[in-house]
Amino acid sequence: MKRFSIFFIILLISSFAFAGQVTIVKYYSDGVDSHACNPQDTTCVYTKPVIIDGNYYQTCSSGGTRVLALDSNTNAHAERGDTQHNYDVNICMNSDIFASPTPICEYTAPGANCDTNYSCLFGLSGTTNAHLSACNKFAFETKFCCNFPNGTPPINPPTPTCNVSFFPSSNRYDFVQGEIINFNYSCIGNPIANPDFNTNANIIVSNATADQETFELKDANKCDGSNKVISIYTGSLNLEGMGSAAFKANLVPIDALCASKLFNFNLRLPSVAPVDYSCDIESFTAVKATEDSNVIVYFKCDFDSFDSNIIVLDKNGAILCKQNNINCGPDLGSIKFCDNLPKGVYSARLIAGNCLKETYFGMYKATNATVPDYNYLSVFILIFAVLLIIFKPKQVRRIMKK
Repeated sequence: MKRFSIFFIILLISSFAFAGQVTIVKYYSDGVDSHACNPQDTTCVYTKPVIIDGNYYQTCSSGGTRVLALDSNTNAHAERGDTQHNYDVNICMNSDIFASPTPICEYTAPGANCDTNYSCLFGLSGTTNAHLSACNKFAFETKFCCNFPNGTPPINPPTPTCNVSFFPSSNRYDFVQGEIINFNYSCIGNPIANPDFNTNANIIVSNATADQETFELKDANKCDGSNKVISIYTGSLNLEGMGSAAFKANLVPIDALCASKLFNFNLRLPSVAPVDYSCDIESFTAVKATEDSNVIVYFKCDFDSFDSNIIVLDKNGAILCKQNNINCGPDLGSIKFCDNLPKGVYSARLIAGNCLKETYFGMYKATNATVPDYNYLSVFILIFAVLLIIFKPKQVRRIMKK
């Protein structure tokens, strides 16, 4: 008995010792097309984990806070767990993880960086119906950032900002497709690698749907201590069938775990007027729905805009539906339109004046809930047989002998 007690105590201590790290989600790759999986499910075989200190993990069933949700256990799209409610594979952390006034973790606005003292654990390509990957991989990325008490860092470190100078040669932020954009760049020294940082690098230019172009910097164009200029031809950048689109550019050294700060700019067709950067759209979301139902979108603007338009596009950028002359105002509005879309992933865009917001949603196959499930019939028969055996055993035995 004494030996058993000692063994039990050792086992208990060991269980606490090995509960120090928890994988909350895994993802497929560091690319913009990366999907996610639930590590609690046996079908999850991806090799890129997001790991946290076990002190900040709590299961959803025990009262944990929903921080992330997936649309399936594997090969999944993801959504923010705090504001979106379209998926039911939930991933949770401590119940006070988002508590005010100083939350332990928080999501950034699309395209924003983590606040001071917060570290990025993973990035999403949108707020819902999103790809999930390492930080700083998506244009208009929504980051999940944490500032763990007592200085406890996330196990997987964020992509830091290099000591790299990268900026356009002019002060313009609005360009016509086909123009040349000149970027100045230099690598003053990388504290992560070595002070003589001199490497091949890429300039990555991405649009809102994470479609990207890569421009190589190598040989004479290597990023080193001297000031250099690279010319980017905008004619190859994808406007996704729109008259204008927002882009982001940054310099990414190939052999270093870092990237420069992002430069935001707008690209438009020659016939489209320059963009007014005072955007009044406060929020715009679309709801996942079944094939036989309408698309539902919700929108809100700072001021009344009576000539707003909403369009729905397929994955190739083709316009499927359009709703004109919508009033986007301070009160949350919604419309239902564009019915009978087949199963798949779509985007919706709200245009209010010269301002554009985009969101993504999915249509899934409806199930016929009126069809009875005959698998329960065998269960009922088994229960009935057990009751007969309990209450009428002699009769049952007599019948079975016959």
